[in-house]
Amino acid sequence: MSVFKKPHIIMTGCSGFVGNNLLMKLCESGYKVSTLNRKKSLVSFQHKSVSHYYADDFATALEDALKNSSCDVFIHLAGAAHKPELTESDYLKVNVELTKYLARKAAMLGCKRFIQLSSIGVNGSSSSTPFTASDIPAPKESYSRSKYLAEQEIQAICASSDMEYVIIRPPLIYGPFAPGNFQKLVRLVKKTPIIPMGGIDNQRSFVSIYNLISFIEVTIEHPNAANEVFLVSDEQDISTSDFVNKIISSYKQRTLLISLPWSILRPALKLIGKEKALEKITSNVTIEMNKSISLLDWKPPLTIEESLEKSAFHESNKI
Repeated sequence: MSVFKKPHIIMTGCSGFVGNNLLMKLCESGYKVSTLNRKKSLVSFQHKSVSHYYADDFATALEDALKNSSCDVFIHLAGAAHKPELTESDYLKVNVELTKYLARKAAMLGCKRFIQLSSIGVNGSSSSTPFTASDIPAPKESYSRSKYLAEQEIQAICASSDMEYVIIRPPLIYGPFAPGNFQKLVRLVKKTPIIPMGGIDNQRSFVSIYNLISFIEVTIEHPNAANEVFLVSDEQDISTSDFVNKIISSYKQRTLLISLPWSILRPALKLIGKEKALEKITSNVTIEMNKSISLLDWKPPLTIEESLEKSAFHESNKI
């Protein structure tokens, strides 16, 4: 890629949590971005460097976008996330078939690099040792399996074309107004005076939206990112109890964190249907970052504490 001219980026998923934050950062960095969208009502960010394209399907939106510009880098963030109502076939249709179509189209049109946001779930649901990018994939859920299949499709398409791939597998992503388990934890901290999660002795890797966006931006042009799978985190492994404590501190809450034996806590959570949700964030999921750091000369710009304080500030000021 040219070092003199920033590549033109086509991106999906700009209305989502990661996509919206990434889009704002790319504009700050001087990139021109075309976004593919299904619904105009979901797109709020406007900027002189961004062109939004709308259609009932991404194929039509992509064709419209390419009438006005070439595609240097394709960043694919759109997909079906964890939702109980989705079936295996739903995940396959959105996360695999759509990804395969867009990757093929991008390769045909001379796109130089295809960046796919995957999931650490491709490595597995838990591990006694840190996950690495070279591990044999062991996805356990429909969502993770679909993400792994999408990775395979992208790699096969790139192997038969001149397009490079970059696959990024993050763990739990947190930040201001983040959906999923992080926002559930924030709501719990804000609304519950006493939380019985103080005795969870596990180890987990997390990644803040700020560090993830920084990492994605590096992979857009870095030559060493070509045809690589990366794991990314804040590079601070802590227990779920410590993470909740840091949320309490950063969000300036008076919530009391107490310890209850898992033998008591688990049956209580099962009664209210929260057992699986808690098990998901109390298992051991850690990431080895040597490859990401050495190949790309990248370090997370913010610590967990700094990221949480920034998140709390943005939420309180609705930024």
